[in-house]
Amino acid sequence: MDLQSCGLDQNALLDRALLDLPAFTVLRMQSKAVRLDRSEGADMSPKAWESVTFNLRKGQGEVGIEDIINVSVVYHNPISGGRTRLWFRLISSNDSKYKPYFEHPKIEPSTSSTATLTAAYGWFINCRLSHPRCHKPAAFKNDWLPNRLIDVGHPGSTDWKLRITSEDGVLPQSAPYATLSYRWAPNPSLVLLTSNIIEFRAGKPIETLPQLFRDVIVVTQRFSIRYIWIDALCIVQDSREDWEAQASTMKMVYANSTCNIAASGANSPDEGLFSARNPKEIQPSLVSCSLFSSENQPHYIFEKRYWDWEIHAGLLHNRGWVFQERILPPRVLYFGKNQVLWECLTEHRCEGFPNGIPGHHSDKNIDPLFRSLSSTSLNRPQKMELSIINLWQNLVQRYSECALTYPSDRPFAIAGIAQLFRDATGDEYVAGLWKSRLVEMLDWRVWKPEVLQSSEYRAPSWSWASVDGPGQDPCGYYLLDNLAVELPEGKEVICMPFKKDSYKREEDFSVRSLIVCLILEELPCPSGSQAQYRRLGIFEEDNSEYIDILNTRSEIKDIEIV
Repeated sequence: MDLQSCGLDQNALLDRALLDLPAFTVLRMQSKAVRLDRSEGADMSPKAWESVTFNLRKGQGEVGIEDIINVSVVYHNPISGGRTRLWFRLISSNDSKYKPYFEHPKIEPSTSSTATLTAAYGWFINCRLSHPRCHKPAAFKNDWLPNRLIDVGHPGSTDWKLRITSEDGVLPQSAPYATLSYRWAPNPSLVLLTSNIIEFRAGKPIETLPQLFRDVIVVTQRFSIRYIWIDALCIVQDSREDWEAQASTMKMVYANSTCNIAASGANSPDEGLFSARNPKEIQPSLVSCSLFSSENQPHYIFEKRYWDWEIHAGLLHNRGWVFQERILPPRVLYFGKNQVLWECLTEHRCEGFPNGIPGHHSDKNIDPLFRSLSSTSLNRPQKMELSIINLWQNLVQRYSECALTYPSDRPFAIAGIAQLFRDATGDEYVAGLWKSRLVEMLDWRVWKPEVLQSSEYRAPSWSWASVDGPGQDPCGYYLLDNLAVELPEGKEVICMPFKKDSYKREEDFSVRSLIVCLILEELPCPSGSQAQYRRLGIFEEDNSEYIDILNTRSEIKDIEIV
């Protein structure tokens, strides 16, 4: 891949460059999207792929990675019939600053290997010994334990038993416990019931457990963790009363675990935690280019969303209820389809990048909340700090990409994270938004509107929790909240300006001003009652003439949006 044809030498700013090459030639070199397409029997001939557009930028204002080239590739995807954008990072292999990122031991062909578990244990121990922040997460309480735990004994033990911590205790009294994130089977073979709780407390052989649970015990015993919390075995599944009581403690269960083990690659407890893989597919590739010198030099290339590709290779993390299980625990160990990954409140690591991925920003980086927690209530600003608002909006955007079996759960499956923000800031949580920044936070929009799965009320129309579909905050002109919204010619709606903004045009990088409006529809109401409105979407206008009109001719009055 010789990027010298861009016409940029080593002294160029690399702000923008375009070139046309067959997309197939470049994408099959590295893109996991293409590897997935190949498995679906797609037409992989060069003629099936349109010419690509390359967009090259150096650093892009990302702190600490100024020497990295970000390569944007747009290509025609014959599977979807549309155009797809991929982002790659390109780093000179001669750059001593980044050499440690690409040094790693041999990767074995299975995640069950001794080398893999030893590496994971090393990440765990290093965190326990060297990361003060990870010892005191925001919701952590010393000596807090779940109502029930699974006791798997010491390394080599062959039995497990259910312990009721208030009656049976744990040894030692403040013993750490692990939690498990996984996908349930449609008809689980083993769950805690009112009829078998005595049997569970008496103990059973580990070999009677589903494969996933047996594999998790292999990991916890290797880590010298004696206790595990698994919802199927720790919550009485045929008792609504017990379910409601235990569900109310979910935030504390995960926030106080010593490590959450995520079965990212398994689709049910009947599948194992471990998986076979091709080590070459998780290691960064080397390509030849001349962006940093007059001659071709070897460069590392990997996807900008490398971490997300690995985490979401399985179906677990596409589920809405699992999102909190990634954010709340101080440490998470992911067993993915291709590799094992580590994420704590201080750092991230994985087998492909054992020293971290250059330029990656972890979802668990909640520094603004830690700073707020360290302040007294008297020192906290009346409005939630912008850094905390940005953190919340980023988390909501990621959460909105997840699926829920019951759409009515949308406001609740993120409630534990909302409690974390509330405790840190003292702000009031209002249907997915925060009271002190309510007006600014009305500026949400839906990237891919969907048909509402249920007409059941779950949140006001002005809240993102009222709609289905992934949210985003790009610049667009006309974005409806869901596919049920119809705006036929002649339909009267109200465009309510509420925010001035600006954006940078990709074409020439010029900064343009725009005004953001809510699209509202007046609802029928009894004569003499105050008018009520329903939100339909977002409208943006960057035409200076229209902006002047909206600024000078807008009517000011109080309205009620429901």
